[in-house]
Amino acid sequence: MNHLQGIVLLVGFVTLTIDAAASVMTSKEVASASVAYYNRRFASPNAFKLLQIIVKKEQNLQQLTTYLLRLRMKETTCSTELGISEIANCDFKNDGVTMVCTSRAIVSHKPNSEPHVLSVKCVPAASLQPRFTPGDVPVIARLRMPNSSETIHSTDSISTLPEA
Repeated sequence: MNHLQGIVLLVGFVTLTIDAAASVMTSKEVASASVAYYNRRFASPNAFKLLQIIVKKEQNLQQLTTYLLRLRMKETTCSTELGISEIANCDFKNDGVTMVCTSRAIVSHKPNSEPHVLSVKCVPAASLQPRFTPGDVPVIARLRMPNSSETIHSTDSISTLPEA
């Protein structure tokens, strides 16, 4: 009897593990569903395809997982009338528009659940303000020169530095 209980527990555990693995959705799949949502909802002659996931945030709840994604997508040479699998094989348009998008989606933990995209908001990447790189931002610091009582601030120009 003890041996039979062990087998039943093992089979139950394997079944639960397989069901859980089947219901796991990757961020890339959710991002691709967001791009497909954009292609269906917004009037554009050419379809867009996922270029990159910039930021992903997931929150696992009891019955579902919520996703907040920031992604980059680019215009392809294919029509929006094609299906998702056909768009995956499309080439990016050489002078195609690149968009940066924020997407919200939920995925049920039930097996074979598809992402439910709640919203997709996009702006052309060219319209975004550039971000500073570490070399562009002045470092705020005070330096005391050896053998001197003079303090140099980071905003001082090189020509005002005391000679050694």
